[in-house]
Amino acid sequence: MMKLLSRENIYTFLLSVFLVTLPITFNLNSILLIGIVVFFVLDKQENLKNKIKNQLKNKLVLAMILYFLVQCIGMIYTENIDEGLKRITTCIPFLVLPIVLVSEPISKNKIKLVVMIFQIAVIFALCYYALLQKFEFGRSLHSMSSFAFYKVGISQTYLGAMIYLATIISISEAYKNRNRAFNLLLIPFFLYFLFISSSRVALLVLFIALMFFVFVELKEKAKYIKSFIVVLVLVSVVSGIYLSPRLNQKSSAFFRTFDFDMEVIITKNRITETKNTVEHRMLISYLAFSIIKENPIFGVGTGDYKQELLKKYKLINFKAGVKSVFNTHNQYIEEYLKVGFLGGITILGLIFIFYKLSLDHKSYMMFYVTLYISIVCLTESFFVRHHGVAFSVFFIAFFYKYEKIFSV
Repeated sequence: MMKLLSRENIYTFLLSVFLVTLPITFNLNSILLIGIVVFFVLDKQENLKNKIKNQLKNKLVLAMILYFLVQCIGMIYTENIDEGLKRITTCIPFLVLPIVLVSEPISKNKIKLVVMIFQIAVIFALCYYALLQKFEFGRSLHSMSSFAFYKVGISQTYLGAMIYLATIISISEAYKNRNRAFNLLLIPFFLYFLFISSSRVALLVLFIALMFFVFVELKEKAKYIKSFIVVLVLVSVVSGIYLSPRLNQKSSAFFRTFDFDMEVIITKNRITETKNTVEHRMLISYLAFSIIKENPIFGVGTGDYKQELLKKYKLINFKAGVKSVFNTHNQYIEEYLKVGFLGGITILGLIFIFYKLSLDHKSYMMFYVTLYISIVCLTESFFVRHHGVAFSVFFIAFFYKYEKIFSV
């Protein structure tokens, strides 16, 4: 009984349940995060002191804490305190989770178990969404992003991140001949749901990640093998996009209605509520930059950026923007908008450190997670929700600390 309740087993259980709840629920996952932090604190005083002291010298931990503190600086001059506190609360994992994950000891077998549980959690979540889509909404799986995902309250961007990572893990595990049959079966399963989730960013990043895998991790393999894999990946991506109604619809809307002239885009979006999300992003970025020009040093404050954007939407009568109160759909611009020059430098520095540490330590799983974060932040405000923050902080810190052990 005592062995079952050992510190390592409790920690493994908390990490596992955290990952099981991550794809399907916000409230319970937030509670699990608190549980992990409480568990970390409930250690011998000397152990706790040493863990915190050691990790406060760690570049990764310091970078994440700095990002959180910069959000707090933007609270000094924000007017919308409630919105600002909401943003700060969402970013709390940057402050606490890296210290826990980087310092808490855990064995190789337990690490492998946690990674496998994440794969199983994604399988369970996707099956749950599929059943919800079929039996509650009575609709095709291809429209899951508009119904099943919406009902649970998770965006395809965040779920796409989890499917993407589960796919990469399955490919890596199969290549290393660990549970090969199990992982080879999972790859087409994850790919199918990635296509029907209609997450274009996740598909793009997966393609780039697989090219990196082929030319870096498989660099010792014969050229014809690598060429075959590249062609296979290209054919799979193109076929998947062609066979996915939602992706087809998005692609068709883009090519049929896209304009490069900003004045034309403004006019179209003033007259009607358009559906071209690429044009929406271009227009939002254009308006966000106009706010940045007015507040180049300090930004508008952690809690005021959406309010300022809404004013701009109303000024030009951006119908879709006013109706949906769009955020910036770009994390880099959003940080500059909130906290000015300091915010912009901090987010760029954070991503740079993620890349540098992953490549310096040849922590390729950390690299694949960083790749997704750095690209998705160009098209989404990825840290605006708990799912994006929890996914980023957990897997960056987890693979930074444990990938060498996990890979053995």
